[in-house]
Amino acid sequence: MLSLRNTILWGNSARTGADLHAQAGPGGLTVNADHDDIGDRVMLSGTFNDLGGNLDVSPAVDKQTYHLTPASPMIDAGTCAGAPPTDIDGDPRPTGVGCDIGADEFVP
Repeated sequence: MLSLRNTILWGNSARTGADLHAQAGPGGLTVNADHDDIGDRVMLSGTFNDLGGNLDVSPAVDKQTYHLTPASPMIDAGTCAGAPPTDIDGDPRPTGVGCDIGADEFVP
């Protein structure tokens, strides 16, 4: 089982062109997605469970720092359930009305 929460998988360049490419042996793979930004996905075997709050949009991150930009749809779109209390830079989470999707919590 693969559980994703508040994760950005968008605009990747996997061999298949998919942002999420899942293939497993007998019985397949179960992917549980909760408040993620997942672009193209290919499930060759297994099950994809959409647990809610998932997006398929450009995350609008700064291409040099990978921080969210002020126009990012990831801002306040995540879930705080199970999220760490701080982001990758040590900023408190949440900073706005909700937690952001991704490793960075946008701080204006």
